[in-house]
Amino acid sequence: MLSQKRVAYATTSIVKWEDGTYNYKKNPLWIKSSQSVSRTYNTIISSIIEGTTDWTLENGYRNIMAIIGIGLDGSWSNEIGKDA
Repeated sequence: MLSQKRVAYATTSIVKWEDGTYNYKKNPLWIKSSQSVSRTYNTIISSIIEGTTDWTLENGYRNIMAIIGIGLDGSWSNEIGKDA
């Protein structure tokens, strides 16, 4: 529910974790970093669920799809900018 850029700003970059290019054997994942990222996601998701009286799982899915769309839009805009 948060963009990779926002998570990196708040904690640490997770891009390589998510795209599968992080070399876990060469650079073990530090407990402090993973806990920080987990706490950030937990805080945001919990505040959304607890702050809404009519929250449903379907609302959660919609939120996730909106975030994916926003991320794709940003990526697409970056690709267009590269060509320019």
